[in-house]
Amino acid sequence: MIDTSCGVSLVTVDEIAFALVEAERESTAAYRRADALKRLYKLAREAGCTRKPAEIVCRLARLYSP
Repeated sequence: MIDTSCGVSLVTVDEIAFALVEAERESTAAYRRADALKRLYKLAREAGCTRKPAEIVCRLARLYSP
């Protein structure tokens, strides 16, 4: 980043590109987290879970236990 005397910060095209790559990486990570939560929610609902955390764990454990 280049600081100017008038208080405006200028960036290079490369800095914009690096920021874009980082933003895309963060976006991908956020999408993966959201997708995992959607899958967990769907599994919990299919297993008949309601609001209680212990119930969710027990029902999912029964669903996936051998």
